[in-house]
Amino acid sequence: GPSGRSALVLHAFHLLVAEAPYDAQVILDMLESSARDHLLWGRTLIVLVQTDDPHYECPSIGGRTANWNPREWPAANRGL
Repeated sequence: GPSGRSALVLHAFHLLVAEAPYDAQVILDMLESSARDHLLWGRTLIVLVQTDDPHYECPSIGGRTANWNPREWPAANRGL
């Protein structure tokens, strides 16, 4: 839109990871690249990935690691 700010939410991402882990990784890589391109043009793209899998470990995305949000970082807060 005209604000140049966008957000994309991927809900239940664990379902895609279970069915097609390689494709899930490719999608995250493409979204990371798009978010970086947005920054080059003064726009913002935020991608939030929701999973119900407390053991989910996201591989590097665009050469960077992705982290749990601070409230869910401790294993105890994820039911582990």
